[in-house]
Amino acid sequence: MQSGDHVSVYADTDSLCRKGSIKKYDGIKVYVGNGVAQVSRSDIFTENDINSGVGIKMTEPLYSAPSLNAVLPDCMFLQNLPSIVVGHVMSPQSGDIVLDMCAAPGGKTTHLSSLMNDKGVVIAIDRAQSKVSRIDLNICKLNLHCIKTFAYDSTRLFSPDVPVIDADSLGKPPYPAETFDKILLDGPCSALGQRPQLISTASLKEVQSYPSLQRKIFAN
Repeated sequence: MQSGDHVSVYADTDSLCRKGSIKKYDGIKVYVGNGVAQVSRSDIFTENDINSGVGIKMTEPLYSAPSLNAVLPDCMFLQNLPSIVVGHVMSPQSGDIVLDMCAAPGGKTTHLSSLMNDKGVVIAIDRAQSKVSRIDLNICKLNLHCIKTFAYDSTRLFSPDVPVIDADSLGKPPYPAETFDKILLDGPCSALGQRPQLISTASLKEVQSYPSLQRKIFAN
């Protein structure tokens, strides 16, 4: 393959095709469209790998939806419609104290902050620090200031032993009862019904573990 070649693009649904293989691949694959190569094969498979940028410019995609990835990243956060509706149903007001119990990657969190005109407090929780770092990155991109993020287990967010404090002094979890004006809980899930997927790596055991976890977080 040379830069400028017309190519067809397939998705390797089983992730079994070896990187750089020159042999015909007979595994399961899904056709996604035609395009023009922007780089040569030798440019990709060298010691100086090209790790970012456009490899194939799609000219005849099977799906006609335009890509909005990285469009105005300082102004926009792309979300599915149900995720967008949630914020408007909650209708947080300027000055509210709001909790997002499973916040990563921060789409709903930042939306709530925007609806509040960045005035008040939004506490964003997620268990893994790596996920919290993604929230922080999106907060920074959108230049929001009323959000506080914490890596914490949302099944342990409530504690009757913590003294009640005002919004200005609201620190890290756990929190006493009636701390928040509104709480958003988008519980951990398989996301199998979110959008059409070519492949899912989730095991049955993993999917079956979600209801118990959701109940524990909901109880808190």
